[in-house]
Amino acid sequence: MKIIVMSLKTQKSQKTTNNSMKAAYSSLELKRHLNYAIKEDHISSIKPEYFSDYKDIQTVFTIIQAYYELYYSVPPSDYIINELLKIGSSISKETLKLMLTPEENISDEFIKSTFKNWIGDQLQRHDLSERIDKVRGRIVSQDYLIEAESILERDEVQQEDEDILKSTPTIPNEVFLKLPRLLKEMTINFSDVRERDIFLLAELVSLSAVFPTVSGNYDKLLLFPNLYGFVAAAAAGGKSAVIFALKSLNAFKKRMRDDFKHEMSFYNSRTKEPKPIEKFLQIGGNASAAGFISELENNGEMGGLIFETEADALTDNSKQDWGDYTTYLRKCFQHEQISVVRKDIRTNIELPKLSVLITGTPAQLIKLIPNTENGLFSRYLYYIYRKETKWRDPSKGSDVEMNFTKYAQSIDHVIYFYEDKRPVFTLSDKQWERFNEFFKKRLETLNVFNDGDIEGILFRLGTNAFRLMMILSLLRAHENQSIFSKHLNSLTCEDSDFDITLQMIDVFMKHAELIANNLSRSANVVMKKNKYEQLLDSMPTTFTRPELLTKAASMKITKPTVGRLLRRLLSCKKLIKLDRFLYQKQ
Repeated sequence: MKIIVMSLKTQKSQKTTNNSMKAAYSSLELKRHLNYAIKEDHISSIKPEYFSDYKDIQTVFTIIQAYYELYYSVPPSDYIINELLKIGSSISKETLKLMLTPEENISDEFIKSTFKNWIGDQLQRHDLSERIDKVRGRIVSQDYLIEAESILERDEVQQEDEDILKSTPTIPNEVFLKLPRLLKEMTINFSDVRERDIFLLAELVSLSAVFPTVSGNYDKLLLFPNLYGFVAAAAAGGKSAVIFALKSLNAFKKRMRDDFKHEMSFYNSRTKEPKPIEKFLQIGGNASAAGFISELENNGEMGGLIFETEADALTDNSKQDWGDYTTYLRKCFQHEQISVVRKDIRTNIELPKLSVLITGTPAQLIKLIPNTENGLFSRYLYYIYRKETKWRDPSKGSDVEMNFTKYAQSIDHVIYFYEDKRPVFTLSDKQWERFNEFFKKRLETLNVFNDGDIEGILFRLGTNAFRLMMILSLLRAHENQSIFSKHLNSLTCEDSDFDITLQMIDVFMKHAELIANNLSRSANVVMKKNKYEQLLDSMPTTFTRPELLTKAASMKITKPTVGRLLRRLLSCKKLIKLDRFLYQKQ
């Protein structure tokens, strides 16, 4: 805190340029602005010099701002008093209390309006090119008012961004209670709801890479379990929980290495045998395009897993001619044949199998997938969130590592169980009927709030739902393997696995829709709901058409658009019509 004290001493010794002028703002007005800045979280957007008309308030604000920049919170009064004593200030506890206590019986609109005008005035006063006496009469030019407005809006939007990301839906607890036994045991290791959610997504993606002999027919295509997943959260947001999903495959990867050593030993004793090729399940996100194809080809039927905790590794790679394999990622999703010709080498991979798990920040996500036109966008299962950063006792949880060593052995047993089997997964006629009805309704809802540009999300979510059901079913079948013959030819889906998959898909769809509505935005990564959703959310349970039109006008939504929105909402039963101009939300 020495820096704070030194800056205050320096500030105290400096002469202000307007010390011979009458103060432009009274102490009461500046107190109001200080209180409003604290209440509405505008502390980092304004400068201490803005309070230069009243030095005591300026001093207190300087302490508050310095503390806020370090700890992202307002310091307690005792801390402020302590800092004031260090610089020899005469501000008493009583004065400080009066200074920080907001006035009563003053409307928020009045405070906000005067605060905005004050910021505009300060921007004008502290711009050297505009400084010459523009403060007379407090006449603020329109340009500065617009800039002041943008500062307030930026802070408000940032707060909205944080609130939305903190409130993104979580996977219902019921899902975890009904998971196959092995998955349920693993998820119990994560008490934090967000960490439990992202671990489950990462584990399902990891498992999707290690059952290449299990398949199912979906929309005329032969599909394997392979999934793509993306977890987006701020730094220190708990994303490291996904690493345990990779650790759960350690026993299988060790068996792969041991098998290769055995094959090499056999090869060395019989020189006429073809030399074995070592297979690596995990393919690095920073692989070159040629390296990626080579690894995928060498792995044969098994395919590969990209498990990358730094999304920038793929983004940086895609900018290089030698590293851009995003076309192959798109093809692998539905096992489309990959043909590559390089000089005198020709490579054909008829049924490429690839699973992908990426984690990164929201900004890294937008760099990798900048818009919904990008073919990769609709292929991922997304989970995006923000949570308050808290210190966690690092001495706790040492048994989790040990637990996952045990789980890795169990998973390897499941993988081994299926290696000599080729079961085909399918749904019952009744489940297909429910499946189609579920996605039909979700498509109607999606089209209400969007103009058809992100419906690809839903179609690919159907593909991913089928794959999730396949993974849950193969785990469940292994649990009950005693009731199956040695030659397991088919896999059916239990209703409980069908139900929890659709519950998860509902969550992933909401996360994907939030991301889709913001992909074309700037690098500031401000997450907002679709404006039509915002409009509906802003209305009471029962409202009239004129009320809706008034609110829509304030959001710059035209009357014809409101008409179309009402028809869509009525069509998908999001609204019911109580009277000629009276509606009720469902």
